[in-house]
Amino acid sequence: MSPTHDRDGQPAPAFNTARNRRRAVHALLGICRGIAADGKLVDDEILFLDIWLRDHGEHLRHDPDARDLIDITTDILEDGRITDDERADLLAEIETILEVRDDEADDPADLTNHLLGLLSGVAADGKLHPREIHAIRDWLSANPFIAGQWPAHTVRELLTTATQTAALTDDDRARLLAGLRALTGKDTDGSADGLSTTAPINHFAEVIIANRNFCLTGKFLTGPRSACESAIAAHGGNPKANVNSTIDYLVIGTLVSRDWRFTSYGRKIEAAVELHRSKGKPLIISEAMLFEHIRDS
Repeated sequence: MSPTHDRDGQPAPAFNTARNRRRAVHALLGICRGIAADGKLVDDEILFLDIWLRDHGEHLRHDPDARDLIDITTDILEDGRITDDERADLLAEIETILEVRDDEADDPADLTNHLLGLLSGVAADGKLHPREIHAIRDWLSANPFIAGQWPAHTVRELLTTATQTAALTDDDRARLLAGLRALTGKDTDGSADGLSTTAPINHFAEVIIANRNFCLTGKFLTGPRSACESAIAAHGGNPKANVNSTIDYLVIGTLVSRDWRFTSYGRKIEAAVELHRSKGKPLIISEAMLFEHIRDS
């Protein structure tokens, strides 16, 4: 175990504190944009915002707008009921924050975390309103700097596929919603947070371990990353530290890494996606796919 990393391969808690604060702030601004996109707030969106704020409070305590939102959502939910006036007040606060901080993101990482937050916010209530879809498209058009990069280009492809007909069907909306949740690391009903993105996973990939090179990323439910690497080595595979053209498989752990640069993925996933697009490898598989193969072999 490295002095700067724990048994799961995660950096020491204070290693990326400033970056994690910045990531949380831009994700929050995106979430606010997403839940406010259709001009109203429903209970599921307010509950999602409250839980997300609590989960990320460690990184948001220095941001005055985040603290205000924490106080407001706490007050709203204190008596177990949400009134129309409370919804209106929270929406007004969110719209004010977005107006004041609209141009705050100034690099690709900030923009990407804002986008991932936007997608999470839009999907929070399990429904897609036309205004929310337009909000995503408008945001992508306003931020062409990242439009050609993953995951932004995948979002564009999802929108294009879903809107090929004059009117979205229920199936169109369901597929689009599932695609957005996969990108942001939400489970099938959107209730779980802290999961790695599943969007780039090739669910039909053939997994061969012997004489193949594997790189691991994320946090694994199966056990510490070192134990997962030992399991690969025991079956004839070669664990490697970094993604490059020699890697045959990138294995994504089920849980996000605390210090990933983005809310649902990190640089290894980003690099693997781009390499796969240009060279056809590495194949990107999930922790579950790897260990299902190991158990069956």
